[in-house]
Amino acid sequence: MQKKQLKLRLLTITAVTLLAGLQTAAQQYISIPELSSRNLIFKQYQEQIEDNNTAFFNDRESELSFYTYTCKKKDTLFTVSSRCMLRQETLATVNGILDAKQNIEGMTLILPTINGIFINQNPSNTLEILLRGEYSSKLTDRTPVCTVGGKKYWFLEGEKFSPSTRAFFLISGMRLPLSSATVTSSYGMRISPISGKWKKHEGIDLAAPVGSDVYSCKNGTVTKTISEDPVYGSYIVISHDYSFESLYAHLGKITVTEGQSVSGGEKIGEVGLSGLTTGPHLHFEVHNGGKSRDPSDYLHELKK
Repeated sequence: MQKKQLKLRLLTITAVTLLAGLQTAAQQYISIPELSSRNLIFKQYQEQIEDNNTAFFNDRESELSFYTYTCKKKDTLFTVSSRCMLRQETLATVNGILDAKQNIEGMTLILPTINGIFINQNPSNTLEILLRGEYSSKLTDRTPVCTVGGKKYWFLEGEKFSPSTRAFFLISGMRLPLSSATVTSSYGMRISPISGKWKKHEGIDLAAPVGSDVYSCKNGTVTKTISEDPVYGSYIVISHDYSFESLYAHLGKITVTEGQSVSGGEKIGEVGLSGLTTGPHLHFEVHNGGKSRDPSDYLHELKK
């Protein structure tokens, strides 16, 4: 079994290396005009996907190649992956897509013929950095490497997102809790402006005038509305899918009630000066599985 696996891996590397040498830009791949079984090119692509899926489950060699497809008006990552029999993580990692809800209309996607995860050797976004760290133990000198669109990737055939990475991918489409914001205090260790001592700052502070509307960052259910907390003052906690929660503190007004369902972008309160604060701002936290996360990883519109 060990010799067979080694042979398969070497053949996969050879196929990938040849493709990398011949095709390094998206426009050089075969283009699929429409995702319809009536189209001969798409039918050929589907047959290659089916052959490679069968080969993987039967421990036989697979051959990795690439096509392209320019997304139409109603295309989403979900619909394209379904039509192409590709996992969303395969499409996302080879195309640099950061979250499941990203608008892909007009985008030319690279479509691999094998399911798996592409790990960018020079990660440039939060998801790529997360994947590079999470799969570092699986990346060896025998891991297949390919060049796609001018970027080099390790390719892990058959690999899927872990539960935590999948949650990040699905939740990262959060919106700003304010109409506009500048981070005045980042996530992590800092000298507290109140005590003057080093302490972990569990969220980020967003500068805003008193009375500014505060919005839910994503669809969810209000689980807490607290007034007069000695530290956070008046604050709200909203529960989201995939064990995520968001917290909004130092509010001057709360306009929702516990148990209420809210949509992303719906007003939930107003900025104030409640609790321990040196000036008007919104303190915003994100938690996953009970642990705090850096909100800046999810809110890409922030002005830092």
